[in-house]
Amino acid sequence: MTISLRVNDSGTTSTENTVVVSSYNVVGTSGSGHSEIYDLSVNQQVPGSANQTLTAQLEANGTLVGASILGLSLPAAEASSTFTAFMSPFAAEVEAQSTLGASAAAYKLVNQTTITLGPSTLDATNYESATGPITVSECGQTTSIMSMELQTAELPGSAFTLVTYQHEQVETQTTSSSESSNFTLQVLSVA
Repeated sequence: MTISLRVNDSGTTSTENTVVVSSYNVVGTSGSGHSEIYDLSVNQQVPGSANQTLTAQLEANGTLVGASILGLSLPAAEASSTFTAFMSPFAAEVEAQSTLGASAAAYKLVNQTTITLGPSTLDATNYESATGPITVSECGQTTSIMSMELQTAELPGSAFTLVTYQHEQVETQTTSSSESSNFTLQVLSVA
C-alpha cells in the first residue's frame, strides 16, 4: 500500500510556508514473525528542491535497521535522523489520529460522503469544531484554535481509520505580538 500526503504549515507573521509532499511504500519483506524486516521506499518532495527517495529497513517492532539515500548506506545516527525527517509528515498523521481520539468531544459530525484519493474510493466522515474557539492561556501567551475541520476514512480491506484531511486555524497572542497560522494535512492518494 502506498499513502501520499501533503502537510502545509503557514503563519501570517512569518515568511516561512512549509509544504511537504511525502509517500511511502512497503516494497518487500524478509524473515517472519518477530524477525520480519520491512523494506520501505519513502519519497519526499519539497518545492524548490529535488525529489528524494530514502530506502529503509524496519523490524516488525519499528526498529530502524538501516537506511540509504542515493544508493549510499547511512551511518546509524544519520540513518535515524534522516528517516525521522522523511517520515515527519506521517508523524502529523499519527498526531491527527491521537487528536481525534483524545478530543472527540471537540468535534461534531457534519456528514458522510465518498471521496477519491488517487485510484481508491473511500467512504469518509467529515467533522468540524463542536464549539467556538478553544482557548488556552498560560505563561503570558493565549492560544486559540479558531476552527477545526477533520475528515476520516477507513482503509479498504482493513479496520484502520486514516485521517484524510485536517485543517486548523490558530491565533496566538502575547503582550507584544499576535500571529495567525494555518495547518493542513491532506492525504493525496491511497493505492
